[in-house]
Amino acid sequence: MPQKGIVFFFRGSVGLNKKPSCEQFWVCFVADSSPHPYAHMNVVQNRIFAQQAGYVFMHHWPQRNIVASVCDDSRCFKNIAYMGDLKNLPAELQNTEWIHLLESKGFRWIIKPADKWNDYSDVDAVVAVRSFNSKEKYLNKPASKLINSWHGHVPAILGRESAYIAERKSEFDYLEANTKDDIINALIYLKQNCDYRYQMISNARCRSKNYSIDALKNQWVYIIEQIILPSASKWNKRSRLYCFCFNCGNFLKFKFRSFLKKFRS
Repeated sequence: MPQKGIVFFFRGSVGLNKKPSCEQFWVCFVADSSPHPYAHMNVVQNRIFAQQAGYVFMHHWPQRNIVASVCDDSRCFKNIAYMGDLKNLPAELQNTEWIHLLESKGFRWIIKPADKWNDYSDVDAVVAVRSFNSKEKYLNKPASKLINSWHGHVPAILGRESAYIAERKSEFDYLEANTKDDIINALIYLKQNCDYRYQMISNARCRSKNYSIDALKNQWVYIIEQIILPSASKWNKRSRLYCFCFNCGNFLKFKFRSFLKKFRS
């Protein structure tokens, strides 16, 4: 690690026992982990998570090389897909009972393998529900499945997560589901209401433009030039005593949070 200057690092690459020197300014890419307790700035992928001092919000990059679905009146609304790790899908949506239930309603359930997460060409809608009736906000999770569905030009049926809620601007962005019945009802509604479905598809095309590679590059440039660089410059003017107190304060915060986590569990 460089001994001085701005140091960018991925959360999993620096241990929790590591502390910055007074000549370093640490910027941690948190991803879907927990922030590094000694980072001067933590870059997170959830707008709600970023609403505290020392945190900066940055969108996750979209899935690479997305192949969008083709909206064709002759095509039946049938193929319903999940694009993601199975560990993030409830067991209720992985069994044969769920598959048969969808088939009885005229739908086909598809769980895409990892090498096909970019392929929406045969997908009519996506479902991404992490859990049912959970009070968890999933503050460490990004809105990737929603944004990828926009790039794939397909309607999305999603669970109630803070990242999705933060990105939502209209009823056409996605449909929310908290139970299996909610998913079924949403799919039937989309199948029977073509106009609404096409409005969701049109909206997806429009929303995806704000999450293009170029748009996110510009967002990164803004964060680095307008937020990180001025913050690092300000930090360099601090005294060694301030630096020592900063690390001590973060140590105490980290230990207190660890204690609370163990106490609650």
